[in-house]
Amino acid sequence: MGSMSLEGEELGEVIVQDYAYDRVEERFQFSVIGRVLTQKKFHVPTLKDTVRALWGGEEGVQILDMGSNLFHFVFNEGAQMVRVLQGEPWLFKGYAIIIKRWFPGMQVEDVVLDSLPCWVQVWNLPLGYVGAEFGQTTGAHIGEFMELDKCSIEEERGLYVRVRVRLDVNKPLKRGGFIHIRTGKV
Repeated sequence: MGSMSLEGEELGEVIVQDYAYDRVEERFQFSVIGRVLTQKKFHVPTLKDTVRALWGGEEGVQILDMGSNLFHFVFNEGAQMVRVLQGEPWLFKGYAIIIKRWFPGMQVEDVVLDSLPCWVQVWNLPLGYVGAEFGQTTGAHIGEFMELDKCSIEEERGLYVRVRVRLDVNKPLKRGGFIHIRTGKV
């Protein structure tokens, strides 16, 4: 069997009408692309049942299997999608589901899912240093700082500060570190 190649008229362009783009964007405007962070095989129908139970029921989310452990989660309402994005990290059987908002023109081969938001507690800060400034600075050292849990400061816990950071899943977790303050290292 010889090799196949496109020649002459086969190389023509397809022009898609604007209304077709509008339909695609309308259908997928409230959607995310996701991957379960594991190399192990898992039962896809179980994943779909679990995600539907957590994210919006049978009617609330459509799940398209894109192959290679990649899924397109399509929500009926923007509020559902926002809740899912703000609720990260999500787990399936102990494995993280990394998600990213869909955008028009996204290609399966170009999807990069390499970071995961996580809540981190920063303990053993010196007395009086549990606050927004130290939480934000420490969070930025751990990963990409996203937000500070105001409850860890406003409720006067005083023992730790809780920060949300985006971690690179390709790098090992940092087990700890030192904070330099005027009086020395902590």
